[in-house]
Amino acid sequence: MKRVLMSALLSACLSAGAAGAAHAVAFPLNNASFERDVVADNTSRPIMERWARFGGAGTWNPPATSFGSIPNGVNVGYVDSIRVGVPQTGSFSQGIGSGVDSSKIYTLSADIGRAMEYRLTNFAMEMVLGDVVLASATFGESDIAAGSFRRLTLQYQSDQDLTGSFFIRFRSFYDPAQGVYDRIRNPEGYRLVAIDNVGFDISDAPVAAGVPEPATWALMIGGFGLTGATLRRRRFAPVAA
Repeated sequence: MKRVLMSALLSACLSAGAAGAAHAVAFPLNNASFERDVVADNTSRPIMERWARFGGAGTWNPPATSFGSIPNGVNVGYVDSIRVGVPQTGSFSQGIGSGVDSSKIYTLSADIGRAMEYRLTNFAMEMVLGDVVLASATFGESDIAAGSFRRLTLQYQSDQDLTGSFFIRFRSFYDPAQGVYDRIRNPEGYRLVAIDNVGFDISDAPVAAGVPEPATWALMIGGFGLTGATLRRRRFAPVAA
């Protein structure tokens, strides 16, 4: 009896405090590694199939001297920043859906590259709903070693259902310290960041551990009391001569 009672008691406690396990589902992004774009070796083009691009953004097939290796394929996406007259920046984005659901975790990730021959432009990874930025993370040169890629991740956890055009975006920022670009006197006035292997996952948010209901507390207290009474009876039971 005591074993059954203690097992039921343990089961009740575990059920009250259990947290739901999150299971991530990969969202099928289009042209996530920019390999659909036809770009000659060592050149770039202002094209990005299935991505909406603006300004200084496109697909680049970098030379071998730019990076030790490319994470996936031969192409990368890029956004840049430059000032020739007025500052110019770039961005590209892709739609995810028509809103966000409550109790979901949205994860955007990408391999971010800093080329050997270019300074890294300041840039951001973002999740946007309509004209509202839900989540944003900015990065700079101190985050990525020259000639290499680094996997960077941005997460957003929703607490309510929201409607609107939901999309992911990469965009660059102009730094006044760049100055005016000049190929001879200020080549560092042009800055760029490479992006490859973009991923987007959706998972359920963990369920918070629940507080035991009054009935559960009653079961626990009663179980402890009954167990204690059983132990006391066994302790003082007479011993046969």
